[in-house]
Amino acid sequence: MVAQNNLTVMEDLLREAHSTRLLGSDEKGLIWDVVIIREGLSKNGNNYRAEVLKAAAHLFENLRACAYRFGKSLNTNEDHFNHLPELPARNMPGGFIENVVGWFDQVHFGEFQEADGTTSNGLLAKFHVLPAADWLRKNMLEAFSKGRSDLYEFSIDAKGPAVPAMIGGKQVRDVQKIESVNSTDVVSDGAAGGQVLRLVAAVGMETAGDLVKLIRECRPKWLQGFEAPGDSVDLSEYAVLVLEHMLGGTGNPSSHAL
Repeated sequence: MVAQNNLTVMEDLLREAHSTRLLGSDEKGLIWDVVIIREGLSKNGNNYRAEVLKAAAHLFENLRACAYRFGKSLNTNEDHFNHLPELPARNMPGGFIENVVGWFDQVHFGEFQEADGTTSNGLLAKFHVLPAADWLRKNMLEAFSKGRSDLYEFSIDAKGPAVPAMIGGKQVRDVQKIESVNSTDVVSDGAAGGQVLRLVAAVGMETAGDLVKLIRECRPKWLQGFEAPGDSVDLSEYAVLVLEHMLGGTGNPSSHAL
């Protein structure tokens, strides 16, 4: 039971990881059955009702998925994938075409089986892996065969209004509508855990300062020719300059692209 109070409706970017799953694939791993969003309360305190997800299904149809590699994870030493930070994502909401790894179709609301045998409801879809992303196809097949359906997740950048509400005695945000979805990103560290998807926001990538720090640690060559930013430097502008330099000033990723 959702009890809504009389507070103002909030326009929210719905940036969060969702507990999602790889359910299986064809023999070659080119087409995967995936859970995009579960019905119910997310770990970040957003509630997604069945009617909201049903109404939003068409927004995810033919939505493309992108992958941006940010070097090795400091925790696992595995390749670290994340979505674009907020600033460049705002300027390129659809992502970079060279980083597209696949797309979703046959999106619908339905029932699926959890790993523990219980059943849940959510948005289900087919995820198609592009031939150019054969590395992802192989990695997903290998991970799935070894029970690691949580190795990769998809970060979804969506927008919609939410209102404060009470569920089970907890203050949450009840999502009223998913108005738009820009793209999806393959990530390896979802903020809310889970097994394959999210309505954007991987851990620690919300500020330009985080981006500059990540570039310094994982791609120091990108900073060659740039002076270290001082306290008075606008890190947002600094990050944009570095990214524009990395992209060759053309808007197209160079050989050093993420």
